[in-house]
Amino acid sequence: MSHESRLTRNERCILECLARDGGPVQSDTLVMMLWDRAADEPEWPNAAVRVHVSNLRKKIAPLGLMISSQPGIGYRLEVKDD
Repeated sequence: MSHESRLTRNERCILECLARDGGPVQSDTLVMMLWDRAADEPEWPNAAVRVHVSNLRKKIAPLGLMISSQPGIGYRLEVKDD
């Protein structure tokens, strides 16, 4: 990965979680992992997860990876089919 696309600590944690689990990962799980708090607390943690995932998508796209959103299920790391 080039220096232009270094991952933040939170982006790295999200990517590791998605890669490790292999299946969909719920936003609530990511909130607990990143901030050690329940996702039913104020809305900001879930919004923050969406921002981190959005930034991460841009950084991993050149590597042939993508993060898909599955409403009501979670996020999934996938390899792009070209």
